Amino acid sequence: MRYQQNLSERQIAIVVLLSTSCPKIRTEVDKVCSVINATNLGDYQEISII
Repeated sequence: MRYQQNLSERQIAIVVLLSTSCPKIRTEVDKVCSVINATNLGDYQEISII
């Protein structure tokens, strides 16, 4: 997705969680919120969840 779309002129930002495990995501809520709050329109961010 990162290389398929030019987001620089869009009024959205995309944050991708690289995990589908809810228990793992719950342990990283602060990290996810921090990335979301720092993301600007047109940005693409991936969050690695261990």
